[in-house]
Amino acid sequence: MRERMGSGTWEAVHRLDRDTSGCLLLAENPAARDQALALFRRREIAKA
Repeated sequence: MRERMGSGTWEAVHRLDRDTSGCLLLAENPAARDQALALFRRREIAKA
């Protein structure tokens, strides 16, 4: 992952589809991670 995307501080935010493809949502920095987590908590992101 780091070879393809660069040497950022990537953090896993959510495992969107762990039962099938294992799709991951990653954040490049803590601020992006916190924003994405807040959207999930408020149910403003639909996994479709």
